[in-house]
Amino acid sequence: MIAVDPHKASCTAAAVDASLRTLATIRVPVSDDGYRSLRRFARKWADAGWAIEGATGLGAPLTTRLSDDGVDVVDVPAKLAARVRVLSTGPVMDARATTPTRFPLGSLC
Repeated sequence: MIAVDPHKASCTAAAVDASLRTLATIRVPVSDDGYRSLRRFARKWADAGWAIEGATGLGAPLTTRLSDDGVDVVDVPAKLAARVRVLSTGPVMDARATTPTRFPLGSLC
């Protein structure tokens, strides 16, 4: 799974395995170069699905580009992701600086 936390100026993404273990992370700017970097990052896990927090909100431009490229995206509503963050028993995370795995994947479980 490629889990993405989009922001106005950047996106943080994490590739995770079936056990929800983080395999790798990347932070890219919201730009054409950033999109290309994100797609190159994701190629390492060719069969991975994509989960984007707020795929119809801040994540809409990324969702549209991925969809145009034939990639299916699961929307993780921001309110649900926020609830997972609050209820999480693990360490507090700053999604802009670390991996976004806690919210999209926790929300899908």
